[in-house]
Amino acid sequence: MKKLLVLGVLISVLGLSSCKDRCESVKTGEVTLLDESRSFAPYEEGESLTYVNAEGSEMVLELSRNHSLTDKNCVKYLCELSTGPYEPVVCEYYNSESAQNLYRIGDTIIIDVLAYMSLYEEENTLFYDALRVYMSGIGTLSSGEAVLAPRFTNPPFDENQVYLLEELVFENTVELQGQSYAGVWRTKTGENMVWVKSGIGLLAFQLDGELWVLQE
Repeated sequence: MKKLLVLGVLISVLGLSSCKDRCESVKTGEVTLLDESRSFAPYEEGESLTYVNAEGSEMVLELSRNHSLTDKNCVKYLCELSTGPYEPVVCEYYNSESAQNLYRIGDTIIIDVLAYMSLYEEENTLFYDALRVYMSGIGTLSSGEAVLAPRFTNPPFDENQVYLLEELVFENTVELQGQSYAGVWRTKTGENMVWVKSGIGLLAFQLDGELWVLQE
């Protein structure tokens, strides 16, 4: 009887070990940004752009670019019982695209414009394109996020189901230094603000109350 008990325990241990060996994440698809979403980060590594203030003074910003098709989005979790609290999540996943431009102002301030994709709900393939804008110095100066485009029609998209830490504001038209622009996203009103537009990226920024607009 004891031999049978030991044999049973051994089979169970071997079975669990075999399950763990098979429990690996598996890529099952990939999704890419819409062209319009990707165009919020249109510049290549090493480019520079010139911005002007109301007095005509110029500020040149150096840019860097990060482009990826390796963002991992779990669409189905696997082997949940065998995954420990400090182990990576094991799942079937899609790779998704992201595009990012970083604008550097001096040595301490960075404006980050990121277009990326996210899941509407857990364990599904309902993706949406999103935008994140972040100005940082010693801490956060201004930031915001927005949903750009749902990539599904069923179920109907409900923005209230999407958590955004700080929402960007969409302006149908906005006037900056006497020039009118259509279809612009901006961070909330304050001493430090950022305006972005598809196809242009960083259109303007306000730093300590002083407005700088892209010289086109």
